[in-house]
Amino acid sequence: MKGKEIKQADENWEDILEIIGNAPTNWLDVERYEIDLCQITIKYNDEIVYVWEGSTEAVLKILEDIFNIEPSQKRRLRRVLRLREELEKEIEKI
Repeated sequence: MKGKEIKQADENWEDILEIIGNAPTNWLDVERYEIDLCQITIKYNDEIVYVWEGSTEAVLKILEDIFNIEPSQKRRLRRVLRLREELEKEIEKI
């Protein structure tokens, strides 16, 4: 991940914390979050409070911070996200 993307991911994570408060210790109050390819959508009290799009690596950085993802889990998650990204590209070709 490029340094600029890391900095942007950090800034976006700070925005998420500001919006929903007590995170990451308060994730039980987040009713739903979706990760779609390279987009994170956070819903709180039935409202979308944050939508962020970025590179796969930037999304992984945010997820690592949220869930304290171990390196082995991060590798598997990265592989799944990349496979999904490749599948989306193949679908677009059809």
